[in-house]
Amino acid sequence: CKKKGKVIEFSMAPMKKLPIKIASKECQNPVIRLVNNIFSITKDDEYFKNSKKQTKVKAFEREIDKLVYKLYGLTPEEIKIVERVNENAD
Repeated sequence: CKKKGKVIEFSMAPMKKLPIKIASKECQNPVIRLVNNIFSITKDDEYFKNSKKQTKVKAFEREIDKLVYKLYGLTPEEIKIVERVNENAD
């Protein structure tokens, strides 16, 4: 990838090597429901002042993470690695 100002440009060749899973409708529906729940909670300015709503969103995000781990068939050890990397990214 190359950075041009504020834009990041990706080359197709390395992107094609990424293991992108295509989820069935059955797998997509729970994710869609969780994302819609997140949208409904975060759509107003009150969200930023309401710690209960923020906690609820974090719980929904963790559920999405679990569904993605299941989709990719990650082992508990692989999940720990992913979560450790995500913690360091914050």
